[in-house]
Amino acid sequence: MLKFIRKHRSTICVAALAAISFCLQAWYRASNEGWLFALSIVAVVLAALVVPIFKHFDDKADKRELDAYKEQVADALEPLLQQLVKVSEAEPGHRKHTQLSGLVRVAIESARHVAGQRRLRATYYRIRPADARKNERFSPEGHTGRGTKPKTVFSRGTANGNFVFKKMEDNEPIFVGDVDKCDLPGWKARSRDYKTFISVPVRGESRVYGMLTVDAPTVGELTEYDESFIKCVGLLLASGIAMVNPN
Repeated sequence: MLKFIRKHRSTICVAALAAISFCLQAWYRASNEGWLFALSIVAVVLAALVVPIFKHFDDKADKRELDAYKEQVADALEPLLQQLVKVSEAEPGHRKHTQLSGLVRVAIESARHVAGQRRLRATYYRIRPADARKNERFSPEGHTGRGTKPKTVFSRGTANGNFVFKKMEDNEPIFVGDVDKCDLPGWKARSRDYKTFISVPVRGESRVYGMLTVDAPTVGELTEYDESFIKCVGLLLASGIAMVNPN
C-alpha cells in the first residue's frame, strides 16, 4: 500500500487538492464570501506545484536542498497570497482597485523571486482594447528587477502579436531557452538585454487579462520548473483581477 501511495503520490495529491478547490468554490457561490474564493485558488496553485516539486526531487536525497527550495517558493508566494486576501476583503470601489494595483506589483515581484535568480526581470503586460488608432494589444504596465521597463507591444494584426494572443487565449505558456535560436512568428534578430524568457497567461476561465513575462540575461537561468511556478503567479493575479472586474 505504501509503495502504491509513493508511486502515485502526485496524482493523489492533485486529486485531493482539486476536490478541495471544487468544494470551496461551491461554498463561495453559495455564501459569496471572498476568502473562500481565495482559498479555492490557493488549492489550485498547490495542486499545480505538486507535480514539479515531486519531479524535481524524486532523485534527490539532500533534505537541506529540498527545505531551501520549499522556503524559496514560500517566500515568493506568501506575500502574493496575503495581498490577494486584501483584495477579496476590500470594499468595492476605489479601495478595491487600490488593493488590485498592489496585487499587480506583488505578483511581478513574486514572479521574479520564485525562480531564485538575482538578475531576472519580471514584466506584467496588460491587454489594452482597440481604439481609433491602435489594435487590441499587450502593453507593458509594470516591471521589477534588472534593467529598464520593456517597450515591446504585442498588437493584433502583426505576426508576433497574433502568435502571443493565440498562446495566451489557449492558456499556453511560451518558454524560449535561447533567444538567439528562436524562430517564433514575427521574431526579429537583434541585440537584446536578455537571452531566455518565459511568458504565461494571466487569465480567468474564459477571459484573458494580460501576460506575465520573466526574462534573464544568461541561457539556462530559467527552466521548465520555473514555468510552472510563474504560471501559478499568473493564476493568482488573474483571480484578483476577476474579483475586482467580474464582467
